[in-house]
Amino acid sequence: MASKQPVSGVLAEMLRLARSCDYFQCLRLARDASTTEVKDAWLYVVAELKALESLQDMTEEEALALKEVTQVFNDAFEVLSDPDLRLAYRLALES
Repeated sequence: MASKQPVSGVLAEMLRLARSCDYFQCLRLARDASTTEVKDAWLYVVAELKALESLQDMTEEEALALKEVTQVFNDAFEVLSDPDLRLAYRLALES
């Protein structure tokens, strides 16, 4: 049971980011991040998500939160990994 507390903390933080931050903040990137930086940040997030997905004793609430987080972070990567979409998204945030 002790190992569950830190995981819940990680999931709670990821859920907070997914619900309240823009895509750059979700991936902890500067708004002028390069495609390589986006990919590196994404790979780090994927590793975190895989670790969370492997848990056997997840509650239904945690599983739903993980699904929501995964969708938002997937969307963030899809937008930010494309230079044209990333620029358009950044300009929309700045307007």
